[in-house]
Amino acid sequence: MNRYKIMLVDDEPDILDLLEKALNIEGFYNITKIDNGISAVITCKEIHLDIIILDVMLPDIDGYEVCKKIREFSHCPILFLSSKNDELMIDTDGCRVMKNNKEIGLTAREFEILRYLAENLGRVISRECLQVYR
Repeated sequence: MNRYKIMLVDDEPDILDLLEKALNIEGFYNITKIDNGISAVITCKEIHLDIIILDVMLPDIDGYEVCKKIREFSHCPILFLSSKNDELMIDTDGCRVMKNNKEIGLTAREFEILRYLAENLGRVISRECLQVYR
């Protein structure tokens, strides 16, 4: 059994269940499901997590604000989950990410994970591939 602790944050129960099933198939079972931003921040303070998968659109505070609050006390990796149609421009030569002509500050590891995911759109990405970025 995998020891990694994962927190899923989304206000749609069907999405939480789908993500949990997908992670279970890949061998991840230590999963905490949360349906709002405030509870996500509180839970992150209580449990040492290995990764957070965070929806942008939440009923109380949005995912960006949740991320800011979590960053005040934790450096746990966070993957954003979104159905928004915003385009995210990745400058692989300059190692920068731009949104609305403004640079988004990412750590080197965050940039490499984002680049890897963008380059592998539509492919199944195994946990072995992502362990390189741990």
